[in-house]
Amino acid sequence: MLSRKLLISGASIAALTLSALGAAAGPASASAGTVAGSHHAGPPVHTGNQPWPGIRPHTVFLGHLVNYSSGLCLGVSHGAVDGDAVQAGCVNHPDQEWTEGDAFADGFYRIYNGYGQCLGVSAGETHDGADVVATACLGGHNDQLWRVEPNVSPQCDYPYFAPIFNDKATGKVIGVANGSTATSAPIVIFEFQGQCNNQYWGHTGS
Repeated sequence: MLSRKLLISGASIAALTLSALGAAAGPASASAGTVAGSHHAGPPVHTGNQPWPGIRPHTVFLGHLVNYSSGLCLGVSHGAVDGDAVQAGCVNHPDQEWTEGDAFADGFYRIYNGYGQCLGVSAGETHDGADVVATACLGGHNDQLWRVEPNVSPQCDYPYFAPIFNDKATGKVIGVANGSTATSAPIVIFEFQGQCNNQYWGHTGS
């Protein structure tokens, strides 16, 4: 079981810190996510099948991504190689080991798990409540580009927690459906709420 207080090195946070969010996001959809109480809680081989122009070298090992509200870790349903993203008890397993890599010229990144699968949005959907998945890395898929952003308001135990934006495609962030704290609850995208809730994540990488 991971310690509630995550230890993140200054170098890691410096690597993750990107430009501050330009404008506050709109209100969240009631059906997508809700505010919940707080409890704190080597890069894979790239297997993508299409290179994307503008990629430059970049690697930050994030390790586990731990949800601020539930203390559970981002992973894939049943630990599968390809499937829906869920929150689950934190274990040392490839589906829960995340690396930020493939930096694009406009400041977004792919996020891989230990299987070399990319975090993305099912079918490239953009609506609140769309499922987050881990699947093959594909060129030209904006839904597979993310931005880990600690420099937004509020700063929830900064620098330990940060929202993860998919705003290359939607401007939305990943969180837990309906603010659930249950194991196996699905991970979805919805509008950033600007509160210390299930949309905030900590990481355990160095």
